[in-house]
Amino acid sequence: MKRSFRIVFTAAVASLVFAGCQLDSDGGGDSGAGGAIGGAGGAGGQGGEGEGGAGGEGGATPYDPCDGLACGDACDPCAPGEDCLAVEIAMECNADGDCVVMGEAQCEEGLCAGVECPGGEGFCDGDIAHGAYPSECNPRTGQCDDAPGPHPRNCTDEGLVCQDGDCVPGQCTPETCTSTEATCNGTLRMPGTYRECDEESGQCVESPPEPMIDCAAEGAICRAGECVPDGYDPCEDRVCGARCSRCDPNDEDCIAPAVETVCNARGQCTDDLEPVCDGPEPTRLVLDACEDFEPHADPYAIDAVAVEGDQLFLNVSYSGGCAAHEFVICYGGFAESVPVQVRLLIGHNANGDTCERAVNEQLVVDVRPVLNAYQQLYPGGPENFDVILPHWDEILSLP
Repeated sequence: MKRSFRIVFTAAVASLVFAGCQLDSDGGGDSGAGGAIGGAGGAGGQGGEGEGGAGGEGGATPYDPCDGLACGDACDPCAPGEDCLAVEIAMECNADGDCVVMGEAQCEEGLCAGVECPGGEGFCDGDIAHGAYPSECNPRTGQCDDAPGPHPRNCTDEGLVCQDGDCVPGQCTPETCTSTEATCNGTLRMPGTYRECDEESGQCVESPPEPMIDCAAEGAICRAGECVPDGYDPCEDRVCGARCSRCDPNDEDCIAPAVETVCNARGQCTDDLEPVCDGPEPTRLVLDACEDFEPHADPYAIDAVAVEGDQLFLNVSYSGGCAAHEFVICYGGFAESVPVQVRLLIGHNANGDTCERAVNEQLVVDVRPVLNAYQQLYPGGPENFDVILPHWDEILSLP
C-alpha cells in the first residue's frame, strides 16, 4: 500500500523577509542584505555611499526528506514535528535526492535490474485451456508480482484441442470430437450434431446438419428427440440398454429401420448399440408454492417427462458447459376446471455461461407438496388433477 505524504508550504518559503531601508537627502545608500535562514540580517548602510551589512550566521541544519533514502523510496517533505500546511499526495526520492511526486522519479540503476521473475505454467482442464499466469518485476519494490493471465478458452468451440494450457491443432480423439443428440421443441424434432475424428487431418469433422422435422406432419409426436407414433413410447418401462422398436406394435403400416435399436439413458430408441447408461446423478429440486417467484429465464428445453410414484422426472437440455447451471421450480394456484389444473413454473439460471456445448441434465422433483395442497383444497374431490409444464405440450395427470 502506498503511503500518503504531504507537499509543504512553510512560512520561510511562502514569504521573504526584507529589512527596511532609508534614503538620505542625497539619495541614500542601499539597504543591508537579509540574513540567511536561521540568522538575522545586518543593518542597512547610511549615506550616498553606504555598504550593506553582513548577513547573520545560519542556525540548525535544514531538513532533508531524502537523507539516507535510495532512489524510489517514499519520502515525506514535511519535517517531523514541523507545523506546516500540507496537501495529501504520495512522494518519492529521485536520483538527485529530491523528494518529488510519486511516479516522476527516474532511477538509473532500477530496482528490477538483474531480477528474474518466474512464470506460471498453463494447464488443461478437459477441453478448457487455462493459459500461463506470468509474474513481472514491480519497479517500485523490486519484487515479482503476479500479472493477469488470459481468460480460459473452450478449445472444442474453436475446432482445436487443448495442449499445455493452449488451444492448438492436434490429433483429435473420439473424446475431443463431441456430438450432440437431437432434442424436441414441441412437435419439432431439432437435429443434433455429429462430429468424428479425421485421422488424416487430425481434426474433428462435423457431418452436414440434418433438417428440422415437424413430427405432427407425419401424424406423430416428438419425444426424446425422436418422432414416434402418438401415444406410443418405445422406451416406456424399459431400462437403458434394452432393445426397443420405433414402431407401435399395433401400427401395421409402420416400417421400422432395418437396424437394431436400444434405449439410451434419455429414453430414446436409438441405433447406438453402446449407449452411455451411467450418467451423472440427477439434480433434485424442492417443489414449493410460488410466492414472489421471479426466477432467471435462460433458455432450456424439456426433452422427456415421466412420473413414477411421487417423483417427477424431467430430462432437460441447454447450451453451456463452462459454468454450473441452476434450476428452481414451484407450483401456482389451482384453476377451477374439469379436471382441476395447476401450472408448474421452472426457472433456469445459466450464471453467465456463454459456451455452446449441448448439455443434458435430469431433474427429479418430489411432487408430494402439490399433492398435499390439492387434497387440502379439494377433500373428497376427484383423485386426479392435471399438471401443466412450461416447454412441454402434453398435460400430466397426478397422482
